[in-house]
Amino acid sequence: MVSIVLVEPQIPGNIGAIARIMMNFGFHDLRMVNPCELDDSAYARSMHARKILENSVTYGTLEEATQDCTLIIGTSSVINENRDNKIRHPLVAEEFFSDTDLWDDKAAIVFGSEDVGLKEDDLRKCDVLLTVPASQEYPVLNLSHAAGIILYELSKHMGISGKKKETHLAGMHIRSIAGSRDRTLFLDKVDILMEKAFFPEHKRANARTMLKRLLGRAGLTEMEFRYLIGIITRSIKRIEYLDNSTRNNNNGEDE
Repeated sequence: MVSIVLVEPQIPGNIGAIARIMMNFGFHDLRMVNPCELDDSAYARSMHARKILENSVTYGTLEEATQDCTLIIGTSSVINENRDNKIRHPLVAEEFFSDTDLWDDKAAIVFGSEDVGLKEDDLRKCDVLLTVPASQEYPVLNLSHAAGIILYELSKHMGISGKKKETHLAGMHIRSIAGSRDRTLFLDKVDILMEKAFFPEHKRANARTMLKRLLGRAGLTEMEFRYLIGIITRSIKRIEYLDNSTRNNNNGEDE
């Protein structure tokens, strides 16, 4: 199942339009983080998708809204060409969805508010960041229009059902894609390794974000993650062993 998450949407009509678009392409799970109040304009623009609005669930934070999701896909119209800003380097939606092995059935597609989009804290929670290429003269799409294009691109590779195409799965070995818990465990281990290796502290947050996005694109299996975590764990233990040996040798010399 793919969930659509709206973070602090401000215009009821946009929410209604997104509900309609969701139903057009076979998606029904709408989640919102601190949204505006739904009014008559929201229900009017939802047309026959009124039930999607009625069944939508409101949360206080993006983390709460996506806690059961294995892959969090953020969206942004802003492409930052500054190489030092690692969190705003999105992929093109069409290219990402064309490889269905890279995303999971339990995914969340996250859209930010109409005025500022997704804030930096929320962007860092995303495993993947997507964008819709548009004219540089005016690259920022209306929220509901952006949602429509992205859901259309996704539906091309899932079918108009909100589920993966059976033709993709038929006769194939289905890989067990690692979930967010595995990715978090791996990234926590990397944090420890960076600290042990004296990796500059001011660069660690960006390094974690880059690795998070890399893992989100890679679609690694649980077994592949276990191997990676094992390598990182052994590296940490080796560094700790060498540190202890050096410390003991220095103490012996002092005596």
